[in-house]
Amino acid sequence: MENNNTDNSKYTESIKFGALRELEAIKLFMQRGYTISVPNMSTRYDFVAEKYPAIIRVQVKNLKLKKTRSDNKLSHNIWQINAYSTVYGKKCPYTKDDCDVII
Repeated sequence: MENNNTDNSKYTESIKFGALRELEAIKLFMQRGYTISVPNMSTRYDFVAEKYPAIIRVQVKNLKLKKTRSDNKLSHNIWQINAYSTVYGKKCPYTKDDCDVII
C-alpha cells in the first residue's frame, strides 16, 4: 500500500502517537498499583484509574514546545498543552465534570 503524505496520514499518525501516550500513562498508573478501566464508548476521559478509595478519570494530552526564548544569558522554553477536544470543528474545553486530571 502506498503511503501518501496527506492530511489524512498526518491525522492517522496523530492518533497513533496519542494511543502510545495513553498506554504510557496507563503503565505509570499500573506501576503505582492502580486498576485501569478503559471505556468502550466515546467519553471525555481516556481511562479510569482506581485504587481504593480513589477513582480518577484521566485525560491524556500532548505537551508541545511552543517556542524557546533567550533573554540575556538565560534561555527558557515555553510549553503548551491544549486542554480541549475538537468536535465537528469546534473546540470544546475540558471541565471538572469531564475528567479529574489532565496529564
